[in-house]
Amino acid sequence: MRTPNSIIISVAVLVVLLVTGCSKSSNVQPSHVFTSDTSDPYPGDGGLFQGTPDRKDVDSGRINFAPEKFASLKIGSTTKAQVVALLGKPAGWLTETNGTSQLEYDYVEPGGASDLRKVVYVYFTFDAKRVLTRLEYPDYDSDNHK
Repeated sequence: MRTPNSIIISVAVLVVLLVTGCSKSSNVQPSHVFTSDTSDPYPGDGGLFQGTPDRKDVDSGRINFAPEKFASLKIGSTTKAQVVALLGKPAGWLTETNGTSQLEYDYVEPGGASDLRKVVYVYFTFDAKRVLTRLEYPDYDSDNHK
């Protein structure tokens, strides 16, 4: 039969093992980084990539796709903050562990019945300094238009 002292010692050893085991760092690296960097308007991951735009946004015309909206954006000089200032909150965003990031905006082709409009996804890719490196939407990829 165990004495109360041996039970207390057993529990103490178990607690030490659990705490020590839980504090060991893992070699698994996350694929995305979560940061509290205030200079990044959308750090980490969030929103919904390739989602369906909200009905009120479609009906309002606010998200009608118009490539001329992006004419002032320059690869290599426009910042992530400038894109957000121009276009507002993105539908989705993510930041990789190397600091590169991407914003995605959902638009719809203008005209026609709101239920039948084609969704257009626009992607903005940024380097670790949050400078625009790539812009993509249907029939356009800045990497092919240099």
